[in-house]
Amino acid sequence: MSQRGIRKSDLEFLLAHGTEIGLDRIMLTKRDAAKEIGMLKKQIANLERLAGKVLVVSDGYLVTAYHQATSVRSSGYRTKKSSSHYSSRRG
Repeated sequence: MSQRGIRKSDLEFLLAHGTEIGLDRIMLTKRDAAKEIGMLKKQIANLERLAGKVLVVSDGYLVTAYHQATSVRSSGYRTKKSSSHYSSRRG
């Protein structure tokens, strides 16, 4: 589809989020686009809200969470972990 200026990633997005408009056609409608834009705006709002929050983790358990009031220099070691990797310590 490169001759039509449609990337492979565009095709994948259209297939995942588009609306069937017949037996053999899929289209990203304005409603589909508005829905995806709304979801992305919510993600952006969450990123803005969570900026500056700190999690303290020990042995894979969440110890506490707080808002860092001042800038902190990173130790240079940073990893991204999925939320399912950590669990709240109970007991």
